[in-house]
Amino acid sequence: MYLYKGVKLLVLVAIVGGSGAGKTSVARKIAEHFADRANVLSMDDYYRDLPPGMTLKEFNFDDPKAFDFDYFRASLKTSCNIRPNMI
Repeated sequence: MYLYKGVKLLVLVAIVGGSGAGKTSVARKIAEHFADRANVLSMDDYYRDLPPGMTLKEFNFDDPKAFDFDYFRASLKTSCNIRPNMI
């Protein structure tokens, strides 16, 4: 798909919702529909390691500090083949 004079069109779809709301199922269906033209990045893959001595029960998985956003951003750039100055 091209937007203008050979420039590829990039569409980013963010699916948000509460735990167990079906975000992964929807993302998989979208990716299935678009086959090799779609990538799925799941935020579940970008949680930081638990701090030493902390249990899963004590960890706040909803805290933005729980995610490694630098790693996510690098993965997004790689997945979408984006030059560093575009994000």
